Order: sequence, then structure tokens, then C-alpha cells
Amino acid sequence: MATASPAAESARCTVVLLPQAVRGQLCLPANSTPRTVQLLVHGSMDNRGYWDLPDGDRSYQRDMATSGYATFAIDRLGSGDGSQPLRSADAAASVVHQVVGMLRSGAVGENRFGKVVLTGHSTGAGIVVRAAATYRDADGVVLTGMTERLEPTSLGADVPVMVADGQQDAPLHADDHRAAIRAWIQGNVDL
Repeated sequence: MATASPAAESARCTVVLLPQAVRGQLCLPANSTPRTVQLLVHGSMDNRGYWDLPDGDRSYQRDMATSGYATFAIDRLGSGDGSQPLRSADAAASVVHQVVGMLRSGAVGENRFGKVVLTGHSTGAGIVVRAAATYRDADGVVLTGMTERLEPTSLGADVPVMVADGQQDAPLHADDHRAAIRAWIQGNVDL
């Protein structure tokens, strides 16, 4: 029988969850209040600006708002204007889960969103998959820049997979993302 070392017997360690700041940008259509929002999670070398590039011609957030959809792009922990704590995949997924709850409760932009679709790019896609599989509180998942071939079995049966029409056997390229995501949302999500 193993016994605890003297050091283990004389120490008491507790994991403490400290508050962290998550910054985000909410973009809404000018003349409507959507019931669904996309929670946008960027890749490892970016920040929330990935979804709203400053040149104005390539803004995913503004394009979605013009098309009638709400988006909320966050700075992941350790990126942009968010807190800079030690990071882990579990912490990143927990943050996404907490933001989902805030979007549903009306704590972001004073609008209670009935549906939240997690959208992740690259590292953000991995975080989105982990959050969806762990907390199961997302209404949909959109992944970009994660892998060339995505097997639904790797995500679990309850996580929907989106690919562009006719692109099942080919990778989605940057030019395909906006149109493919918009087409999927228009066909699958009630506003």
C-alpha cells in the first residue's frame, strides 16, 4: 500500500478560478434584432480583428450584419485585449462556454440570443470543437482552416459539420468560407 509523502501530508492545494477579461466586438444588422448569433473565435496568431479586417472590403462581421446576421468576435485568452493568464485548451473552451451563457442571458449587447453558433478558425476551430463537445451548449458549429478532411465521427454525433456544397472531398479555401458559411446559416438557422 502506498503512503503519502510527508510533503503531501503537510500541504493543501486548491484550484481557484480567477476572473478573466474577455474583449469582444458585437456586430448587428442595422434594422433587425436576430435571435441567432455567431460566436467567432480566431486562430493562434490573430485577435478578434481577424473577423473585421480594417480595409472594409474583407470584414466577415460586417458582411454577416449586412446579410441580417449577428456576430460576436472575441479575443481569446492571451490574445488582443483579453486577459493574459497561463493558457490551456480547457481554459479556452471554458471561456467560450461562459461567453455562450452571456450571449443567451443578454449580458452582451442587451439582446438575449436564443441560438449561438460557434465559429472557429484554425486554433479557434479546435477550441470551438472542444467547447462544443465538453459543454454541449452550442446550437451549431462552423469550422474553417482546421483540416483538409473532417470526419464527423471525430467531432461526436451531436456536433453538426458544415462544408460548402460540392466541396465534401476538397478543402475549403479562403474565398469559399464567407459564401459557404452564409449559405449554411441561411439554410439551417432561423433568424
